[in-house]
Amino acid sequence: MVEGAWKRPLDDARGLVATSAKGGPDVYRAITDASGGPIDLTTVKPGQVLRVALLADLPVGELDGNQMNYLAVTDRLPAGFEAIQPDLWTVARAPELTDKHPFYDQLRWGGSDASYVELRDDRVYVYFDRVWGDRVVATYLVRASTPGTFVLPPASAEFMYVGGSHGYSTAGKVEIKP
Repeated sequence: MVEGAWKRPLDDARGLVATSAKGGPDVYRAITDASGGPIDLTTVKPGQVLRVALLADLPVGELDGNQMNYLAVTDRLPAGFEAIQPDLWTVARAPELTDKHPFYDQLRWGGSDASYVELRDDRVYVYFDRVWGDRVVATYLVRASTPGTFVLPPASAEFMYVGGSHGYSTAGKVEIKP
């Protein structure tokens, strides 16, 4: 019997973390408390609800307007979290958000609303059929469910009908303390 294990660190220079293809969007993720206030990801408590906001800066000038439609954003969740969304309308806008949130203006007054959102056990998919302007933003809620230290994988975005158009956010670590 042969057994092996291989693990590449998230910050490996050959990895895709925090990179974008020439025609791909730059992806940013902000995790805050539910109302948009700052949160320390090393002191999350089980049962705590957090807001994840994803912002994609579009490659205006690299692609024409028609190519920048049909944007797919994928956010893989850390193992200790579960996605929740009691009100699907708030995926594009968050009415209870305070101005402390780093993407406040885009979430309150942004131009492109998500066309479809799919919440899964291990990831969240957000799709935009039409995009307006030079960025898109979406938000959803997660609940910390299991104590432990977990990898926060990078979020990714791509134009579904443009080859080689991937973009990735940074990765990180989150700790849920009992």
